Amino acid sequence: MKKGISPLIASILLIGFTIVLAVLIFAWTQRSFFVFEKKDISCNQEAALICDNNIKFELGPLNGNKIEVKNTGNFAIKGFNEKPVNKIELNPALEPFTSYNITIVNPSSEIAPFINHKKTPTDICEVVCTKLYQKITIP
Repeated sequence: MKKGISPLIASILLIGFTIVLAVLIFAWTQRSFFVFEKKDISCNQEAALICDNNIKFELGPLNGNKIEVKNTGNFAIKGFNEKPVNKIELNPALEPFTSYNITIVNPSSEIAPFINHKKTPTDICEVVCTKLYQKITIP
């Protein structure tokens, strides 16, 4: 009498190998056919994302026409845009978790921070974080 594996065990092994092979082929085709292209975004778009996610500031008490601003985000603020036309440039920039007193020109205005973003050595942009405008009223 010859000894060998039973037909039942052979069938189970054959089905198991087939399933493993099918999973490997499926995983390989998913990576091959569904390669996502990385879209290149502009400096302004990248800076707008930084504004949305990393720029936060608080306004302190108003003292005459001066107000204290505190950078509570984790990205340096280069200055503030005061509507309608005043640009307040800070030199040096307002680093995270530091404060600075700025002078407000208009008695009833809104201010928003702006940042300088350097995407590449030659692609530098300045963007006002327009979603962050806060109203200030000088009594």
